[in-house]
Amino acid sequence: MSNGQLLPAREIEDRLKRRYLDRLAERLKRMRKNLVDRNWSELKAECRQIRLNGEDFGFNELVNLAAALELNIPEGDISRSKPLPGAKIAAEGLLAAVEVVLQSRG
Repeated sequence: MSNGQLLPAREIEDRLKRRYLDRLAERLKRMRKNLVDRNWSELKAECRQIRLNGEDFGFNELVNLAAALELNIPEGDISRSKPLPGAKIAAEGLLAAVEVVLQSRG
């Protein structure tokens, strides 16, 4: 609105949600690459962002899956050569859920 009027709260919320989903699409690409590259620390950072912001927009399943994946990635510097089977399984579940959310955003 260019005449100085404030946007309705619902419109602001819708815009923020669209922005979150746009970023989620980019995050999905990075997460896939991080999983293939076994870049565990970056994958964990992406999960943290999903977890921190997803609940605000009603994506509780994504928040829970991201939290589960975070728990399967140890703290500290993790060798990329180290397989983390629990993290791989948790990541695949999260990635599938993100895809569903993105496909249904219409």
